Amino acid sequence: MPWQGTLYTFNRSTVIASGPRWAGVYALWRDDRWIYIGQSENIFDRLLEHLSADDDCITRERPSGFGFELIADALAREAREGELIRELLPVCNPP
Repeated sequence: MPWQGTLYTFNRSTVIASGPRWAGVYALWRDDRWIYIGQSENIFDRLLEHLSADDDCITRERPSGFGFELIADALAREAREGELIRELLPVCNPP
């Protein structure tokens, strides 16, 4: 499996307790289904936005887990995000 990050339950309490306020790539999933791969300067803020139903597809798919990899460099983040999207084919990332 290409995902290298730690795995967490995707809910507000866990994001507040464990979501990093740093840059990196993150993934959302439910069971064996990859829902979304993203990257952000602040993963914590972005995960909270997703929990606030900012994306119809993510809301509809009801992710149950999240994970992240901390990557400070913007170009490296974009490259890793693209790699994971191509490999995992998450349902809410545009083709």
